[in-house]
Amino acid sequence: MSIVRKIDVEGRIVLPISIREILKIDPTCDIIIQAHGNGLCLFIYRNYCVFCRATSNILAFKGHDVCKNCIRNIASGLKTIPRHEKIIQEENRSPAITKMIELLKQSPDIKQYEIAKILGISKPRVSQLMKKLRSGVV
Repeated sequence: MSIVRKIDVEGRIVLPISIREILKIDPTCDIIIQAHGNGLCLFIYRNYCVFCRATSNILAFKGHDVCKNCIRNIASGLKTIPRHEKIIQEENRSPAITKMIELLKQSPDIKQYEIAKILGISKPRVSQLMKKLRSGVV
């Protein structure tokens, strides 16, 4: 996916909301910027536990940040790990959500009314689904 953005006089760029939603980038996320050949690479830096989102006592495990409490819970055989939100697995997503994600990947600047027309659903329903995407529930 490629999007052209202007850099303002202070050197800032704005990431489109559709990309922020797909990658779950919120205002608290830090971004790592690396020079790569003639370009730049942006990486999301999340320094919190992938299970419970704790920000203290974080350790790296196989490329993921996990807090000591969750590591203890996993080691003790605890079946469930507390989460802030319920994440719906991809195979259980509604066809509308799956198609909407694909549309956003193909055209990040697509308008909600365009999504509604393509999917054959109402604009308010598209708005509801977008809120679910932003919150990470779907």
